[in-house]
Amino acid sequence: MSIEKTRLSAAVLAILAVAAVAAVPVLGTVYLSGISMGQRAMTDLIMPVSLFWLGSIALAVYWLRLGDRSAAGKWLLVSVVIWLSFSQPISKRLMKALEVPPLEVSPIDPEAKSYSAVVVLGGAAKLNRAGHPELGSSGERLGLAARMWHAGKVESIICTGSGARPLGLTEAEMLEPRPGDPSEVGRQLLIGMGVPDDRIFGSPGENTLGEMANLVRLFEQPPETLRLDEPVGLITSAFHIPRAMRLAETKGLDFDPIPADSSDEFEQFVAYDLIPVAGAGGGISRFIKEKLAALVGR
Repeated sequence: MSIEKTRLSAAVLAILAVAAVAAVPVLGTVYLSGISMGQRAMTDLIMPVSLFWLGSIALAVYWLRLGDRSAAGKWLLVSVVIWLSFSQPISKRLMKALEVPPLEVSPIDPEAKSYSAVVVLGGAAKLNRAGHPELGSSGERLGLAARMWHAGKVESIICTGSGARPLGLTEAEMLEPRPGDPSEVGRQLLIGMGVPDDRIFGSPGENTLGEMANLVRLFEQPPETLRLDEPVGLITSAFHIPRAMRLAETKGLDFDPIPADSSDEFEQFVAYDLIPVAGAGGGISRFIKEKLAALVGR
């Protein structure tokens, strides 16, 4: 067989192998979850991460067919690394290990505990390109705080967070609120959700550690209208609760954790979970970030 024919047969075999690999999650999803979800699986397969994954599999088969086991092994390793880095089952397991589960009694239920104040950590709000306030990816933090207010479960809400500050500012200038700070954007959004302005307080901080340090200042000299009967509730994303509570403890702050923004059902598995996707990489990265922060005491 000529070199051209050998390469052609290797290319055809690679294409067939990729088609077989892609067919497994698609057909499995159609069989178990219906055509609509099968279309979602097909969409996931043409996203960049999946295309790189399928491409590396194709190259592994191609070089194996040509007899170059070294090249085939390298591309097979690439495909495995891509799948592990963007694996939905792995991401779900890691996030399950990281997240604090939701409270057994919803914070807005009549039987739930009432608080004089709750702290909403920054990261839930932002300004869009037009300068309008919007809920961020962790916007459930603010949503939960607003629902607790309307349910009569909290008297005051403390929004935290500040944007980056340039070097050379005095301490007073560093603490001065600015319109784009998460604490100020959170205030605007809470007012839009029906929480009175005079029941919303702000506290700066460029990161979680800074937020805790500034909360100490606020709690030591609170405004006259801010009642702080211990413990105060702390609202943040479920994955962020362990780090936030650890840093609060280092500052001598006593909070009741109130997790929000929980991930989807971890036990639910569908066939398209076999397809690597960028979102799963985000979950894996989040787990690594939180564990690294714990290692360095942040």
